[in-house]
Amino acid sequence: MPKLAREMSLETILHGDLHNGLHATGQSQGLFVSVSSDKRRYVVRKHVGDEEYTCVLCGTVQEVSIDDAISCAELISVAFANGDLSKLNELKLPVAIESYSSSKRVTHCGKDKTLREIALDVLNNPMLNQSAAQDQAKRVLDRKSLINKFLCPLDGNVIGQNKSLLDPSTSIKDIGPDQFAEQYFHSTSDQCHSRDYKFRSLIIEMLERALALGCYSSEDVQRFKLLTEHMSRQSYNHLPGLDYQLVPSFICDLYHYGNGDGIFERQNHSAKLNENAIAYIFSILTAARSQAVRLMQWQEIDFARGIWTIPIAHDKIKEPKRIRSIVLSPGALALLELVKSEHGDCSPESYVFIPPRKGSTLNDAGFKSCVKQVNAKRIAQGLEPYVDPNSLDKNHQPRIISQHATARASFDTWAAEHEGQNESFRQSVFELCLLHQNENNCPYGRAYNRNELIEDRRVVMEAWNDFCLSECPELQAIAAKFKQKAK
Repeated sequence: MPKLAREMSLETILHGDLHNGLHATGQSQGLFVSVSSDKRRYVVRKHVGDEEYTCVLCGTVQEVSIDDAISCAELISVAFANGDLSKLNELKLPVAIESYSSSKRVTHCGKDKTLREIALDVLNNPMLNQSAAQDQAKRVLDRKSLINKFLCPLDGNVIGQNKSLLDPSTSIKDIGPDQFAEQYFHSTSDQCHSRDYKFRSLIIEMLERALALGCYSSEDVQRFKLLTEHMSRQSYNHLPGLDYQLVPSFICDLYHYGNGDGIFERQNHSAKLNENAIAYIFSILTAARSQAVRLMQWQEIDFARGIWTIPIAHDKIKEPKRIRSIVLSPGALALLELVKSEHGDCSPESYVFIPPRKGSTLNDAGFKSCVKQVNAKRIAQGLEPYVDPNSLDKNHQPRIISQHATARASFDTWAAEHEGQNESFRQSVFELCLLHQNENNCPYGRAYNRNELIEDRRVVMEAWNDFCLSECPELQAIAAKFKQKAK
C-alpha cells in the first residue's frame, strides 16, 4: 500500500505558502490540493492501468469542507477499484473527471442526463456556499428564478413566461456550447448586469456538472467561456457610477427624498424615515458594499470606538483572517443614531435598516428605486438626472447609476486625487478603507494583517464625510454633534 504523505493541516491547505501545482494533503490516499495563482481546489488522482485520472472537486477549498473532500476521495477510490463509475453519481459534490493517455486529453463517459436533470442537480447542490442560511436560501431562489425563466421550467405554472430557446428534455450532450452561448446572449439585459453575470456562472456550473458526468468535454466548456467572456466583462465589471464631484449633490437629494422638508425632519406624525435613502447615504459615507449595508445588525456596531465590523457571512470575500472593520465618520454615526431613535426594536440581532414590508431586508431594487424617483424629481425641475454618460445601454443611452459604483468607485476616484495630501492620505490607507487586501495583487496585504491603520483611516473617512455633506447643511449640523463628541 502506498505511503501517505505527511498530513497537511487545514490552515496550511487554506492559507499555507504553497507553490503552484499539486500538493498531497495526507488526509486520504490520492487527495491533493491544486494551487494556482487565484484558486485552490481539492483534486483526487487515480491510476488505472496505463491511464491516470484527475478528478477535480467543484468549489474552492474555502467552499468545500475537508470532510466532504475526504468522503468524495474515498468514494472515487472505491468506484475506480470496482470499475463501477456509476457510484460517482452518489458524490456530494460535482466532480470534473479527465484522463491522460498517450498525452491525449479525453473525457470519461458517464451517465446521460437531460438539460432539466442537470439544472436540478446544480440547483440542489448542497455546497452552494458557506454563508448564512438566509443568504443561501436567497441564492437558491435566485438560481431557481434564472432556470425557470431562461433555461427550463421547473414548475408547471411558469411555462408561459419561460424564454428559453432550448428544449429541457434534450440530452445535455446534444446541446453544444454555441447553443448555450446563444441562449445567454438572448437572455442578457442592460438593466440587470449582476443577473447576467450570475446566469453565465450558472451555465458554466451546469456545463462542469455535465463534464463530470462525461456528457461534455473540457474544450466545450472552454468554448462557452470564450464566446461569452467579452459580454460578461462588459456587463458586470463596468457598473455605472456617479462622477465623484456630483456625490454631495446626490446626497442632498437623497436627504430630501420623499417630502420637501427632508426625510429626517419629522414635523408631523405621518412623516417617516425612508430606510432605502438612509441606507444609500450610509453606504456612500462608508464606501461599503450593498450586501454588508442591507444585512447590517446592531451588534456589528461599536459606537464607543466608531467601528463597524462586518461578519464573514455578509462579506463578499470569505477569507477568515481578512480585516473587516470599517471606521465610521461623524455623518455615518449620526445616521445610525437617527435610525436607532426611530426604531422600537434595536436588539443586537435586529437589522439596522428595516424596509416597509416586515419580515424582509432591504434589497438592491430599493436603492435603484430611490435613484429613479430622485431623477424624476430632477427632470421635472429641468435638471440633469444622475446617470453615467460613460456607460451606455443597448440603445446607446446613459445607464442609471448603481449603488456599488457610486459608493465605492466614487470614493476610489476621490481618494486618487487626494493622495499625498497628508501622511494619512496614502494608497495603503485608501485600499484598506475599501477593505481591499488581496495579497496576490495588493502590495500592502501583509502589512494590513499586522496593522489595521484605524486612526489613519479615521482621518481619511472624516475628510470624505466633509466632502460628501458639503451641499447638505441639515446633515452637516447632525454630524457636527458627533465631531464634538469625538474631540
